[in-house]
Amino acid sequence: MSNTQYPDGFFDDMKLLINRVKNIESDSSLLQLANDFQSLYLRNAVSRDKAQWAIVGYQLNLLVDYIFHDDTKILRFREIEELIDKSKFENIRGPERGLLNKEVRNALEENYKKIEGLSVDLFKKRIDRIIWELANIASYDEIEERIKDIITKNIE
Repeated sequence: MSNTQYPDGFFDDMKLLINRVKNIESDSSLLQLANDFQSLYLRNAVSRDKAQWAIVGYQLNLLVDYIFHDDTKILRFREIEELIDKSKFENIRGPERGLLNKEVRNALEENYKKIEGLSVDLFKKRIDRIIWELANIASYDEIEERIKDIITKNIE
Protein backbone atom coordinates (compact mmCIF):
# COMPACT_ATOMS: atom_id res chain seq x y z
CA MET A 1 0.00 0.00 0.00
CA SER A 2 1.40 3.38 -0.95
CA ASN A 3 1.53 6.20 1.55
CA THR A 4 0.62 8.70 -1.23
CA GLN A 5 -3.08 8.14 -0.47
CA TYR A 6 -2.73 10.15 2.72
CA PRO A 7 -2.24 13.88 3.27
CA ASP A 8 1.30 15.18 2.74
CA GLY A 9 3.45 14.43 5.74
CA PHE A 10 0.95 12.07 7.41
CA PHE A 11 3.10 8.97 7.08
CA ASP A 12 6.29 10.82 8.04
CA ASP A 13 4.60 12.43 11.04
CA MET A 14 3.26 9.07 12.17
CA LYS A 15 6.70 7.41 11.89
CA LEU A 16 8.27 10.36 13.74
CA LEU A 17 5.81 10.00 16.62
CA ILE A 18 6.31 6.22 16.76
CA ASN A 19 10.08 6.73 16.85
CA ARG A 20 9.64 9.16 19.74
CA VAL A 21 7.60 6.54 21.63
CA LYS A 22 10.23 3.87 20.89
CA ASN A 23 12.86 6.19 22.37
CA ILE A 24 10.74 7.50 25.26
CA GLU A 25 13.42 6.45 27.73
CA SER A 26 15.60 9.32 26.50
CA ASP A 27 12.80 11.81 25.70
CA SER A 28 11.94 13.43 29.03
CA SER A 29 9.22 15.69 27.62
CA LEU A 30 7.33 12.79 26.01
CA LEU A 31 7.78 10.66 29.14
CA GLN A 32 6.35 13.50 31.22
CA LEU A 33 3.35 13.74 28.86
CA ALA A 34 2.79 9.98 29.12
CA ASN A 35 3.04 10.08 32.91
CA ASP A 36 0.68 13.06 33.13
CA PHE A 37 -1.84 11.31 30.88
CA GLN A 38 -1.63 8.13 32.96
CA SER A 39 -2.06 9.91 36.27
CA LEU A 40 -5.05 11.91 35.01
CA TYR A 41 -6.93 9.33 32.95
CA LEU A 42 -5.82 5.78 33.76
CA ARG A 43 -6.08 3.51 36.76
CA ASN A 44 -2.81 2.48 38.36
CA ALA A 45 -3.43 -1.09 37.17
CA VAL A 46 -3.00 -0.05 33.52
CA SER A 47 -0.24 2.48 34.06
CA ARG A 48 2.96 1.78 32.08
CA ASP A 49 6.59 2.48 32.90
CA LYS A 50 8.99 3.91 30.32
CA ALA A 51 10.17 0.48 29.12
CA GLN A 52 6.57 -0.57 28.52
CA TRP A 53 5.95 2.63 26.53
CA ALA A 54 9.03 1.87 24.43
CA ILE A 55 7.66 -1.62 23.77
CA VAL A 56 4.37 -0.07 22.62
CA GLY A 57 6.40 2.03 20.18
CA TYR A 58 8.07 -1.07 18.74
CA GLN A 59 4.72 -2.84 18.48
CA LEU A 60 3.21 0.17 16.70
CA ASN A 61 6.17 0.21 14.34
CA LEU A 62 5.54 -3.43 13.43
CA LEU A 63 1.85 -2.66 12.90
CA VAL A 64 2.66 0.25 10.58
CA ASP A 65 5.10 -1.95 8.65
CA TYR A 66 2.32 -4.51 8.22
CA ILE A 67 -0.26 -1.96 7.08
CA PHE A 68 1.94 0.04 4.73
CA HIS A 69 4.60 -2.45 3.63
CA ASP A 70 3.00 -5.90 4.02
CA ASP A 71 5.68 -6.89 6.55
CA THR A 72 4.07 -9.73 8.53
CA LYS A 73 6.27 -9.70 11.64
CA ILE A 74 3.41 -8.35 13.78
CA LEU A 75 1.39 -11.47 12.99
CA ARG A 76 3.83 -13.34 15.21
CA PHE A 77 2.84 -11.20 18.19
CA ARG A 78 1.71 -14.17 20.30
CA GLU A 79 4.87 -16.14 19.52
CA ILE A 80 7.03 -13.15 20.49
CA GLU A 81 5.10 -12.73 23.75
CA GLU A 82 5.41 -16.47 24.52
CA LEU A 83 9.17 -16.32 23.93
CA ILE A 84 9.40 -13.31 26.24
CA ASP A 85 7.37 -15.07 28.94
CA LYS A 86 9.61 -18.13 28.75
CA SER A 87 12.80 -16.06 28.76
CA LYS A 88 11.79 -14.33 32.01
CA PHE A 89 12.12 -17.67 33.86
CA GLU A 90 9.34 -16.73 36.28
CA ASN A 91 9.21 -20.33 37.54
CA ILE A 92 12.75 -19.97 38.90
CA ARG A 93 13.60 -17.92 42.00
CA GLY A 94 16.72 -16.45 43.49
CA PRO A 95 20.15 -15.86 42.00
CA GLU A 96 19.73 -18.66 39.46
CA ARG A 97 17.01 -16.62 37.72
CA GLY A 98 19.32 -13.61 37.52
CA LEU A 99 22.05 -15.74 35.99
CA LEU A 100 19.64 -17.12 33.38
CA ASN A 101 18.46 -13.62 32.49
CA LYS A 102 22.07 -12.57 32.10
CA GLU A 103 22.76 -15.60 29.91
CA VAL A 104 19.85 -14.67 27.61
CA ARG A 105 21.02 -11.06 27.42
CA ASN A 106 24.57 -12.15 26.64
CA ALA A 107 23.41 -14.54 23.91
CA LEU A 108 21.37 -11.78 22.28
CA GLU A 109 24.14 -9.23 22.67
CA GLU A 110 26.71 -11.57 21.16
CA ASN A 111 24.58 -11.96 18.04
CA TYR A 112 23.13 -8.47 17.61
CA LYS A 113 25.48 -5.92 19.19
CA LYS A 114 26.92 -4.86 15.84
CA ILE A 115 23.56 -3.78 14.40
CA GLU A 116 23.53 -0.03 13.88
CA GLY A 117 20.71 2.01 15.34
CA LEU A 118 20.05 -0.06 18.46
CA SER A 119 19.14 1.80 21.62
CA VAL A 120 21.95 2.82 23.92
CA ASP A 121 22.64 0.08 26.48
CA LEU A 122 19.90 -2.10 24.96
CA PHE A 123 21.36 -5.31 26.35
CA LYS A 124 21.23 -3.93 29.91
CA LYS A 125 17.47 -3.40 29.65
CA ARG A 126 14.64 -5.79 30.47
CA ILE A 127 14.33 -8.94 28.36
CA ASP A 128 10.93 -7.94 26.93
CA ARG A 129 12.32 -4.55 25.88
CA ILE A 130 15.32 -6.19 24.19
CA ILE A 131 13.29 -8.78 22.29
CA TRP A 132 10.69 -6.30 21.00
CA GLU A 133 13.38 -3.96 19.70
CA LEU A 134 15.23 -6.83 18.04
CA ALA A 135 11.95 -8.15 16.54
CA ASN A 136 11.72 -4.87 14.62
CA ILE A 137 15.14 -5.39 13.08
CA ALA A 138 15.90 -9.11 12.94
CA SER A 139 13.99 -12.25 12.09
CA TYR A 140 11.90 -13.64 14.95
CA ASP A 141 13.05 -17.16 14.05
CA GLU A 142 16.67 -16.05 14.35
CA ILE A 143 16.04 -14.44 17.75
CA GLU A 144 14.28 -17.56 18.99
CA GLU A 145 17.08 -19.77 17.69
CA ARG A 146 19.68 -17.76 19.65
CA ILE A 147 18.02 -18.31 23.02
CA LYS A 148 15.88 -21.46 22.71
CA ASP A 149 18.58 -23.76 24.13
CA ILE A 150 18.86 -21.63 27.27
CA ILE A 151 15.09 -21.66 27.66
CA THR A 152 14.45 -25.34 26.98
CA LYS A 153 17.10 -26.64 29.35
CA ASN A 154 15.77 -24.45 32.19
CA ILE A 155 12.00 -24.45 31.73
CA GLU A 156 11.39 -28.02 32.85
